[in-house]
Amino acid sequence: MKGVDPVPDKAVRYRLKVSGTVQGVGFRPFVFNLARAYRLGGKVYNDGEGVIIEVEGEAEAVAAFVRELAAGPPPLARIDRVEKQILPPAGDRDFTIRQSRGRADGKVLAPPDVATCPDCRRELADPADRHYRYPFTNCTNCGPRFTIIRALPYDRRRTTMSVFAMCPDCAREYHDPADRRFHAQPVACPACGPQVELTDREGRPVARAAGKDWPEAAGMLLKEGYILAVKGLGGFHLACDAANREAVVELRRRKRRPAKPFALMCRDLATVERHCYVAVEEAELLRSPAAPIVLLQKKADSPLPPELAPGADSLGVMLPYTPLHLLLLQAGPPVLVMTSGNKSDLPLVTDNRQALAELGEIADHFLLHNREILNRCDDSVTAVVDGETLFFRRSRGYVPQPLAVPADPGAPAVLGIGGEMKNTFCLLGEGKAYLSQHIGEVDLLEGQENLEQSIENFCRLVGIKPQVVAADLHPGYQSARLAGKLAVRLGIRRHPGVQHHHAHLASCMAENGLNEEVIGIILDGTGYGLDGRLWGFEVMRGDYREFHREFHLAYVPLPGGERAVRNPWLTAAAYLVTFLGEKGKEAARRFFGDRGRELALAEKMLAGGLNAPPASSCGRFFDAVAALLRLCLENTYEGQAAATLGSLVPWFPSAPVEPVSACAFPVGTPVFSSSVSPPTGSAPVFSVDLQPYPFDFQGVVIDPAPVFTQVLADLEAGVAAPVIAKRFHDTVIAMVVEAARRIREKTGLSRVVLSGGTWQNRYLTGAAKYVLQNHGFTVYRHHQVPPGDGGLSLGQAMVAVAGKQIPG
Repeated sequence: MKGVDPVPDKAVRYRLKVSGTVQGVGFRPFVFNLARAYRLGGKVYNDGEGVIIEVEGEAEAVAAFVRELAAGPPPLARIDRVEKQILPPAGDRDFTIRQSRGRADGKVLAPPDVATCPDCRRELADPADRHYRYPFTNCTNCGPRFTIIRALPYDRRRTTMSVFAMCPDCAREYHDPADRRFHAQPVACPACGPQVELTDREGRPVARAAGKDWPEAAGMLLKEGYILAVKGLGGFHLACDAANREAVVELRRRKRRPAKPFALMCRDLATVERHCYVAVEEAELLRSPAAPIVLLQKKADSPLPPELAPGADSLGVMLPYTPLHLLLLQAGPPVLVMTSGNKSDLPLVTDNRQALAELGEIADHFLLHNREILNRCDDSVTAVVDGETLFFRRSRGYVPQPLAVPADPGAPAVLGIGGEMKNTFCLLGEGKAYLSQHIGEVDLLEGQENLEQSIENFCRLVGIKPQVVAADLHPGYQSARLAGKLAVRLGIRRHPGVQHHHAHLASCMAENGLNEEVIGIILDGTGYGLDGRLWGFEVMRGDYREFHREFHLAYVPLPGGERAVRNPWLTAAAYLVTFLGEKGKEAARRFFGDRGRELALAEKMLAGGLNAPPASSCGRFFDAVAALLRLCLENTYEGQAAATLGSLVPWFPSAPVEPVSACAFPVGTPVFSSSVSPPTGSAPVFSVDLQPYPFDFQGVVIDPAPVFTQVLADLEAGVAAPVIAKRFHDTVIAMVVEAARRIREKTGLSRVVLSGGTWQNRYLTGAAKYVLQNHGFTVYRHHQVPPGDGGLSLGQAMVAVAGKQIPG
């Protein structure tokens, strides 16, 4: 707290300005009841700068009030700062809540959406309660926030609930300081709030779903194998019975999504545990107010069909987080597919008419409601590694909660516009970084329009007007072109550009509060390099201002460019031919001879250097091995081959791994050995013995030729695919550890950050951390921001604030 002076003996009056997440989380009712408890007078109101409290009374009581205010705010509130001003007493004896005033200026933090609380769940199931089976039940402790807010300060008239006039009962609760719904802005009931309607794909109501009967009608349709489009909190889902193989296959066919895993929603935690191993930390994450999707290890005896996640050993699972979902899961199947309601690569659908138009070819029926979704927001996707949260997608439940970062609070506000895939953007101002919800792909016009509209809404909501916009260096990125367009339209400066992997490094530094030079191990698919080539296996050192590329994987030409990215077998052939010469060419023909004409064309491209851009990508390295193991010859979604290969090497979230002595290791020998038993409820005993393939360093280049020689030998010897996959993962770890050791010998640096999409591989990130620590490094990973491209915007903003990068 700031500015607490000695309390005088006589009556006093303080004016407190409280900033942080203090609107929409029951903070004013908390202040009201706290002031009443201490018999204090005054007032409280929302303001453009936060919450303003004027409190008056006996000095000791006021002092106790201030202490308790800071020490025990409501569960969903977060106080960043309390500023105090001493005022002359005004003689107030009553304490009141006043009308909000002012405009948001960046000091007010809009709250994220919050999963239904236990109290509202009980009312939902109580026939004697007027909220019984009402799908929009909420209170100050739960319900919609970010998805319905138009502007701050946070009041009903500034939300999409403004069109629903409160009935007398809701108004009474809203104005009663003793009630849980006191000043709960989305408060509603069946008499006055939003309503649900079940329709066919033409928008015609389903007769048997009238009134409160819609859960049974919708549940029966799901049990009968139909596909439903369900309007939820931040957009539509496409739902079907997850246990019905035919329905799952049909949903894949209609959505043209042949292999990418579907997200699931389970009725309760017991249902989750029927199908997946669930560690304590995973259960806590599932039941948290954010209620994200959590990636869990699937049990071998689960009867759920493999088509839910082809080639994967895990399932992405969430629990119902709105009353509508709770009612649907109670009446319908216990496990539902709940995948994003959109056509492939297009933004999430939020509007009823748009849903009927765009999803009519996919869904048989529509579960609609009439509460507008203002801010589109996909589900967050997470996993747990060593007890820590790992984000794959940070969105619903977390956005727009800011991150405190080591940036000068007085620096110009910056917009980091993000990348081309898994896009998010970042507004950086006053030492806080506001990352947007998941935007997705922006290579198509619809994605670009979504990005532009979301930036406009977000700037208004958090009250930050950017003065600088930063984007990726890639000359062909639509996001970079949009950055130029915004710079002209808004009259702001455009940063010269941030190199992709420098942004990754800066992102991990920022969320860990680092300000000094570090070693960055940046592994991902591809990013535009300073030499005009494709980078992606980079071991560098740097800070926010500059970076130096110290080591990288040898370049491999990709025949056909993007075609090789979509077809891992082409990348595998390129690696074999490039690094093993004639033996490699023979091996490529042996493995992929059934693709004769295309393979012959690829060989010509490689020989002539035509349409074969060179890449040092870790993602392509994974692709090649996955193709040689016949796990994935075609990527139907980004990262499919790498994910399939990674699924052969499990890593469980809470295993108590004992460290081993740190030592240098000769390449190709074990460097880490420990067999451990996972906690109760997790999967069987597993091993983390590191057994890498041999590899070489040729100056700054890591030569993978010995890796492919040995992989081919293992394949010819009939070594099992999981063994080869494990050794390959261990090889990547050994490569980066050796590179980091060489940098430390030269520079003395010992702090390492891990960033880039490859670090979403749970075995890789878990094992690499331990190996690096065992070699004396201090390791920093992402735990608040995705390591993949969803975190790029934060790094772009940090680099732009620090000043122009000076690459080496």
